[in-house]
Amino acid sequence: MSITPPGLTAEQKAKVNGIGNLNGIGQTATLCLASGGAGINPGQTYSGSALRYNGAVTSSPSFSSTLRTCNNGITPQGTWRATCDSDNGYGGNYRAMGTFVRID
Repeated sequence: MSITPPGLTAEQKAKVNGIGNLNGIGQTATLCLASGGAGINPGQTYSGSALRYNGAVTSSPSFSSTLRTCNNGITPQGTWRATCDSDNGYGGNYRAMGTFVRID
């Protein structure tokens, strides 16, 4: 069953039908910057090629140890807007991580 309203172009239909899919418009994701040394600014847009899907693990069940990000290397498609503020005061190889919403 299609949720696509009538009268849309093929490109518009693809975007509407992508809603709810992993790479769909409006989808949120936890992402990190592909390269280290920079922070994430809320409201700023980022190309999917500059981001990687991400998650986090802790080395202790008490959550008192260092939290480490898990960069799986998978690049999202489209354009994403940051919904977070993630300073990277450590620089170097450290990668800022946060939440994003796909806008295109």
